[in-house]
Amino acid sequence: MQVILRQAAIGDEHRVAEIYLASRKRYLPYAPLAHTDEAVRSWISSQLIPTGGVTVAVSKEIVLGFLAVSKDDPYTDTWCSSPLV
Repeated sequence: MQVILRQAAIGDEHRVAEIYLASRKRYLPYAPLAHTDEAVRSWISSQLIPTGGVTVAVSKEIVLGFLAVSKDDPYTDTWCSSPLV
């Protein structure tokens, strides 16, 4: 499987949110989210993706995972891969 990395773009927000929520629910079931799924989707769409600090891993035009980094902090903030792949 060939995977490419590219900057997230408008249109990726739905898949990024889907991956984030599915990963949290599967791998951290003991740590419930502080916000509703809809609030997380809204934040990803209006705040996270537009910052330009998100890279997506794509294969066959499907986003398989993402990496989000803060421009103010040199360390990785979030890395999620789809538990569905």
